[in-house]
Amino acid sequence: MDNVNFLIHVVTTCWDLNGIYFLGPEGSFTHEAASLFGNQLIPRRTITEAIRSALNGGAAVVPVENSIEGPVNETLDGLYSFRELYVNAEVEKEIELVLATSPDVKDLSEIKKIYSHHHARRRHQGFYKT
Repeated sequence: MDNVNFLIHVVTTCWDLNGIYFLGPEGSFTHEAASLFGNQLIPRRTITEAIRSALNGGAAVVPVENSIEGPVNETLDGLYSFRELYVNAEVEKEIELVLATSPDVKDLSEIKKIYSHHHARRRHQGFYKT
């Protein structure tokens, strides 16, 4: 499958960090990006929660845009709403999407249902119809 470019911003009030908050869970693309900036990583369930957490002297690592869907509106809204935060760093991450199945699937025609994030599903609509 094709690769996806994913742009991530690190937003803080300062670099004297109490923690690095990221859109979780562990193992997510934002978790990978957050690990570039330190090891006191704290997952958050939403982008807004991550951004709000940074207001107390931490940093938020949040997605800004991707090559499939464009800008991430929740992040842009958060940056607008919490103007005391500023962007300190930017990470561009290339993401490879894969279709994973159980080992007993021998042919793609055996697949009846695909569970996917809507960004990946939209990117590969033509593939799913085959």
